[in-house]
Amino acid sequence: MPSLEYKKNRILEVSGKLFMTYGFRRVSMEEIAKNAGVGKGTVYQLFCTKQELMLSVIDFVGEQVGGVVGNIMTDEALSPIEKLQLFLKTVSETISAIHLDALKDLEIDFPEASDKIQTTRQRLILGNLTELLRKGKQEGVYDPNINEALAAHVVIGAIDHITQANVISSFDCMPDQLFRAVLQLILKGCLTPEYREMIQ
Repeated sequence: MPSLEYKKNRILEVSGKLFMTYGFRRVSMEEIAKNAGVGKGTVYQLFCTKQELMLSVIDFVGEQVGGVVGNIMTDEALSPIEKLQLFLKTVSETISAIHLDALKDLEIDFPEASDKIQTTRQRLILGNLTELLRKGKQEGVYDPNINEALAAHVVIGAIDHITQANVISSFDCMPDQLFRAVLQLILKGCLTPEYREMIQ
């Protein structure tokens, strides 16, 4: 019989996918229970309200992404460029998994959760990207004159801008494609000339 911890993680995983696809308002606790393969009572036993569940989902996804990013950051077998590319791929995949309408609805339906997503995203990106650029500078990959903290803030600003529904809908490409293109524009400018062509 599955443990309560297993059921909790299953509920969080399923809820995240449903919320990101259909939006907070359109997903019921009954649907979550059905898709997670648990009783509705189990969902309410672990999460008193849908709001509490949504905030827990954000923490859960943040921990998962943080674990992947942490492994990238500490993998000594990876070059600075490889670390940067894997880091950007992880962030891109996480962002592109969120449907824009669902994110837009969340701003209206549950602003606290929307703000928490922004804060979590900034925390995961800002510190890690700053550190990747700092270490890359030490290894001669990035221009020694760049301000790595400023570059990381510019990336976050770009992410916040391009993930707005009215912005992304004006381009004929998927969110993850647009995200990668913007980051390439920004981060190629941080590289020394000999490393610039390594970013694809």
